[in-house]
Amino acid sequence: MDKEKSVLPPIIKRNVFLFTVAFSCLLIGFECGLPICSKIALELTGKKELIGLPLSLLGLAGVLIAIPIGKISDKIGRKPCAIFSILVMGGGLIFTAWAVYIGSWAMYLLGYIIIGLGLGGNFLFELSVFDMFPPNRKGEAAGFVFLGMYFGFLMGPFLGGVIADHYGFIATFLLASLFEVVGLVCLCMVHSDPLKIGINIGKYYPNLKTINSSENKKELKTRRLSEIFRLYPIQVQFWSRVFVHGPRLFLLVLTPVILTSCGYNMTWIGFLLMIMGTGTIVISFPIGKMSDKYGRKRIILLGALISMIAIILSPYTTNITYLSIIFFFIGFGFTAINNAASTIIADITHPNERGKTMALFLIASNTGPTIFPALSSIIFASLGFIYIGWLGAVIMLFILLLIVPLKEIGPGVYDNFGARPEDIPC
Repeated sequence: MDKEKSVLPPIIKRNVFLFTVAFSCLLIGFECGLPICSKIALELTGKKELIGLPLSLLGLAGVLIAIPIGKISDKIGRKPCAIFSILVMGGGLIFTAWAVYIGSWAMYLLGYIIIGLGLGGNFLFELSVFDMFPPNRKGEAAGFVFLGMYFGFLMGPFLGGVIADHYGFIATFLLASLFEVVGLVCLCMVHSDPLKIGINIGKYYPNLKTINSSENKKELKTRRLSEIFRLYPIQVQFWSRVFVHGPRLFLLVLTPVILTSCGYNMTWIGFLLMIMGTGTIVISFPIGKMSDKYGRKRIILLGALISMIAIILSPYTTNITYLSIIFFFIGFGFTAINNAASTIIADITHPNERGKTMALFLIASNTGPTIFPALSSIIFASLGFIYIGWLGAVIMLFILLLIVPLKEIGPGVYDNFGARPEDIPC
């Protein structure tokens, strides 16, 4: 790709920047609560087996809202639905602060359900950026938008840990809600909805003229969600997105409880989660470029292997230096799988069917967070932390076995029936 073709049109560059910043704010707000979530649950209930329940309910709420909000975004656009999500997230964080203030376990769980409904629209930010890039640059698009996501992973936990140590749990949630206000301002500054840009992509990239002319000659016949879900590349992205969360969530739930019992404060917990965020952010843009060059399949394989090794080692040390290395590579592996898997949807769908399909991405993203937090706390309470590492490795093995049959004949080009270039609606 020469320099002229790689330059983004000004309106797209502006919109990509605004959506990326808004995405980062959405996730910084959410991630601020992660270092203290399971700790608060333990203080409110006194039961180790319940410490993962808030995050599991959050994931379930995200699953329930995914398809409705995806379909609505295909009808009315990405921007209004993203605004709705960030407003709900902000309201949920304030509600959770109130729940902690009154010391109510039931209200605390309800607060995380509301937060989950807001977080359930996070795929709209990714989808919006995908919409604004041409087909041969979807991996690059993933690199851009996930920079916002991983910056949230980087800054949110550390801020949350520091604020919790100095000002308390309530202040942490209230500070987090302020980031949602900043994200809302960014979304209000977006002009030309990304869905509109995606449908008329050739207007913004003159080198796509030949593609546009062929599109105009064919009647658009979008596929039903059930038809799309049966495609094997979609199966790969769906189950990869479910399983990729296992190692990361095991550590998010259990590290605050285990390390505070060893004498570490919340700032150290936030620091380790920030290191995990560093692993995600340093590889985000390069991994997008690499998936455009080497293919999605190889990148997912790489991420699964790295995550498997890191999670196996995690239960065997409480040394901060060693844990920092482990957390870094958990973030690295998560990013490789997350970016490449999400790009598969953009590879084989038309913009008019992409919103509902990305809802599958969101369902997958929240199925893992629904299952793994509660599962990790139950195993921790009954068997001990050592079994978590081996369970995480088995989960990564599922991804390795799943990816082998994927027929990727070129980066983003598949030979599985129904996912070939000629099968995609024009």
